Amino acid sequence: MNKQNIILSSVAFATIVALGSCGTQKSVSVPLAADTVSTVTPSTTAIAAVVANKEFISIPEAVSVLDNPDALRTICNKYGYKIIDGYSIYRLDSYRQMLYRNCTPAKSMGKGIYADTPQPTKRGTSSYVAVGPGVTIGVFNTKAYQNLVEQVRSLGYTLAEQGYEDRYTNGTVDIYCYGARKTVRIEHSGN
Repeated sequence: MNKQNIILSSVAFATIVALGSCGTQKSVSVPLAADTVSTVTPSTTAIAAVVANKEFISIPEAVSVLDNPDALRTICNKYGYKIIDGYSIYRLDSYRQMLYRNCTPAKSMGKGIYADTPQPTKRGTSSYVAVGPGVTIGVFNTKAYQNLVEQVRSLGYTLAEQGYEDRYTNGTVDIYCYGARKTVRIEHSGN
């Protein structure tokens, strides 16, 4: 009896497989050349020098702060930035110093803790500079942000990655440009 069940099961299985394959066709797609992953290639075209906006810190000045934090006092005096030592954004980031111009600090949540980055006022070009392990420049209008991005390109930084933040590099310094928030983050490569 046991042998008979095994034979019947085998025959039933073979019949199901044979009927299941009837009328179906298998097709195989061959990927075309256009289906390959594209990568960003560095641009070799020269870009004309860009005049930095005189109302806030320039990209070369921000890069110099990476290696010389003492340069902040000179930058504060040059542009009229106010400075807060130990600025933390609630549950997000902490900075050694926050410089702001034509802005007001966000709502204080306690000693050195704020709800957000400084917020713009209606007069002048508002900007802030957050200094931690890197330097982040934030502006609040598109023209000012475009000036920062054009400075990055004119200084010879090449586009390495495009996406959420566009990453430009010169091999030693990486600059991340984030258009939605109008910020430029500057760090040593490999951080």
